Amino acid sequence: MKIGKKNLILNEIGAQMEECIFCNIIDKKSKAYIVYEDENTIAFLDISPVFLGHTLIVPKKHYVTVMEAPKEVLESIADDVKFISEAVMKATGSEGIMVVNNNIVSQLVHHLHVHIIPRNFGDKFSYPRGPRRRYTEEHMNEIKEKIKSEIATIKNN
Repeated sequence: MKIGKKNLILNEIGAQMEECIFCNIIDKKSKAYIVYEDENTIAFLDISPVFLGHTLIVPKKHYVTVMEAPKEVLESIADDVKFISEAVMKATGSEGIMVVNNNIVSQLVHHLHVHIIPRNFGDKFSYPRGPRRRYTEEHMNEIKEKIKSEIATIKNN
């Protein structure tokens, strides 16, 4: 990835994308309150937290979605989620943790990242915020079969 004209980043295939704030944090060009860093990932406090202690875990290599990241990157993130969740929970005195990853829709920064959000009973946070749906048994079986078919296609490619 390299910087092109007008603060655009050129990815490996030469496509342009807007400059990435998370890449700038990784490169120490932008300020962040870093709580953990290793050769693969960096974790820092969210600047607009749902609750205090809300932490983001970000791979150092730029991927937009979980679907494009290699298995090894996702395994590294999953390892970090485990111990960083425990640390956030203990540091904030929270009763629980919510782990969230947005992809494309509602993803404000287009660099793969996982939210570790401390939670407490009665904290009045509701996620997901939208209405919950109900399936008919027929529709549930239809969606189940479509997903299974897509999984088979993806795993066989």
